[in-house]
Amino acid sequence: MRAVKIRDGGFELGEAPEPAADGDQVVVRIRAAGLNAADLQQARGTYPAPPGWPDDIPGLEIAGVVEQPARTASGWAAGDRVMAVVGGGAHAERIAVPASLLVPIPDSFDDLRAAGFPEAFSTAWDGLVDQAGVRPGDRVLVTGAAGGVGTAMIQVAGLAGADVVASVHRAESHAAVRALAPDATVVTPDQEEENGPYDVVAELVGGKDCLRRVRWLKPYGRILVIGVGAGEEASLRLFDLMRVRGRVLGSTIRARSTVEKAALATREKGCSARSRRVVSRSRWTAFIRWSRHRMLTSGWARRGSSARSSCRWSDRPRRVSIVVGEGHAPPLIFFIVRWDVTRRTPGRPESFRVWNSS
Repeated sequence: MRAVKIRDGGFELGEAPEPAADGDQVVVRIRAAGLNAADLQQARGTYPAPPGWPDDIPGLEIAGVVEQPARTASGWAAGDRVMAVVGGGAHAERIAVPASLLVPIPDSFDDLRAAGFPEAFSTAWDGLVDQAGVRPGDRVLVTGAAGGVGTAMIQVAGLAGADVVASVHRAESHAAVRALAPDATVVTPDQEEENGPYDVVAELVGGKDCLRRVRWLKPYGRILVIGVGAGEEASLRLFDLMRVRGRVLGSTIRARSTVEKAALATREKGCSARSRRVVSRSRWTAFIRWSRHRMLTSGWARRGSSARSSCRWSDRPRRVSIVVGEGHAPPLIFFIVRWDVTRRTPGRPESFRVWNSS
């Protein structure tokens, strides 16, 4: 089969052996593949493929159809449209993938959109939700927000109910980023500090000065390092981190075990209607609690007299009317928020938009 091969720090079209389904592996005929910074780093020799994956064929994301199902029962049949995050080898005509890593492609996705989805949105969801623990009301800064993972992160953060600040260096990209996240504040890097402080900073650029953003954290804030394209080494003034009781987190998807990647794929596959309601309800409850806490701590309400909160849904699916502070006194404040639980259900790939920067 034909494949893109790594030669002397670059890429060229060549030939590679045909893959075969072995055990729980599925052979997928690739129709589209993603191109990531990791592929360029692999060609330069700074980001090798994990064990068990081709070290001379780049590519971390695939979209295609099942050509040869696994020998063991896997739930996949020939002709099924699938996408996946792989450890390498995506830039070829076929690939053998563990069945547990495959995710069905929604009917609303074409192959090109599907090929740009798995790596970016898995990284965004794992980093922001699973690791940084972003919550409703958090202020989140995303650096390099015009990139693949950046555009995914601003959408995931918005879905989680966060107040998003998207940092984009090129002014000509601001409108496109704003179209993906209309409620986000889009700024240039020199405007990041004045729009703080932040609960979470998603660092997608790197460089020697990237950890200076620790000074802009709120107490118990988190720096999440995902990208290091501008440099892998950075200096940190430890007292700044101590002062805010902050944390510095790091994450990458590629080097994880198949079991860990399968867990991410399971979350991508979506939930049943019941579990989606539970997830949405839990986030809604968290937002109510946060709103009540903010009112009590800011002096807007007295403890005891305003202990009950209630909410009511409006007819318009993107708007929720919340009344906080009902009780012995008249309602104290009304919140009208953009909380999209009908069109952006957690775990449903078709609810996100993949921006093709080309």
